[in-house]
Amino acid sequence: MIEKNAQGGLGVGRIAILAAVIACALAPGLLHAASGCVRVRTDAPVFLPDGGLYPAGTLTLCDSLALSPVTSLHKTYVNGRPIGLLASRRRPSEVSRDSAPLVVFHRDFFGRLELVGYVLPAASLSDRSTTFVLAEGKEIDAVEAGSVAGPLVVLAATRP
Repeated sequence: MIEKNAQGGLGVGRIAILAAVIACALAPGLLHAASGCVRVRTDAPVFLPDGGLYPAGTLTLCDSLALSPVTSLHKTYVNGRPIGLLASRRRPSEVSRDSAPLVVFHRDFFGRLELVGYVLPAASLSDRSTTFVLAEGKEIDAVEAGSVAGPLVVLAATRP
């Protein structure tokens, strides 16, 4: 429900928030964060944190908007089609700047992949590598050391 101010119109703050949300959803790249996108090819159907099951193919995740120092929104595409915005927990990581981006999945009993998150190496010497965790209740551990804890699948990704 949209509330109106005493004069019957929308407040300036609410209009600004509404405009930012619409721009983020409709204008690819308009509110793009500096870290960019990763693209990975999957061999099995993928569960995304929105609850949907999507066919095997190309998954693209773009760090689009930092909501806070620890939360980001990601534009998400499957086989080139926009799926929507997914939220993540963001934290710095110690992955080498020369490393390939990594996308981390949990494979279920039926062979389907559940997206856990991804690791994006720094784009420049002044930047830090970043880990994004999109799945509730899951964590990406020890990727920096070259191994991942738990029954996870790690796929090397590319920057589009």
